[in-house]
Amino acid sequence: MISYAAELSRATETLKVTTSTVLSATQEQSIDPVFSNSVSYLDMFGHIVIAWLWLKQSMVAERALQQQPHADDVKVYRGKLPAMPYFYRS
Repeated sequence: MISYAAELSRATETLKVTTSTVLSATQEQSIDPVFSNSVSYLDMFGHIVIAWLWLKQSMVAERALQQQPHADDVKVYRGKLPAMPYFYRS
């Protein structure tokens, strides 16, 4: 989990730098060229949010599995654990 959290932290830092760069550019340039890559920016932002949600779900699943949950819940939790790394590799 720690390596995924570190990866998410690096991505979040990239998002912060990118956001700052875009905001600075709006002060110096015409707004149309600045926001011409807005779809890529929103894709990056969305992937980071989804990565955070997957990491959070995996952490909850790991904790829940240690508490001996109901058999039906075990299936759900065990499904979350391999899904999170799959998302990070995609």
